[in-house]
Amino acid sequence: MKPSYDAHGNLLDAQGKITNDLGQVYGFRLPSEAEWEYACRAGTSTFFYTGDQLSPEQANINNHLGRTQPVGSYAPNPWGLYDMHGNVCEWCQDVFDLDFYEKCKKQGQVRVCLNFI
Repeated sequence: MKPSYDAHGNLLDAQGKITNDLGQVYGFRLPSEAEWEYACRAGTSTFFYTGDQLSPEQANINNHLGRTQPVGSYAPNPWGLYDMHGNVCEWCQDVFDLDFYEKCKKQGQVRVCLNFI
């Protein structure tokens, strides 16, 4: 499977044309921050899928162990996904910012908005 974006961060459809519609994206890509958050919380309504608090027994938070841990060192979320809190940073195609999409629209793009910070 080929990447779903070009060297400039533009999302591509099945024909390789630039698109802003995630439903038309073909190939593999990083999740959006919203998609990652949805998968992380796994249908829960609390701040963390473990509840409103997160302890060192539930995740390698703030790198308290001084290094990353092997995948599966902590219990998975309700959807069976491991290491969604702590251990390493999220790797997403965009970032969380209440004004993110407005800032990108001002640039004429709603995609991997790289220059808004």
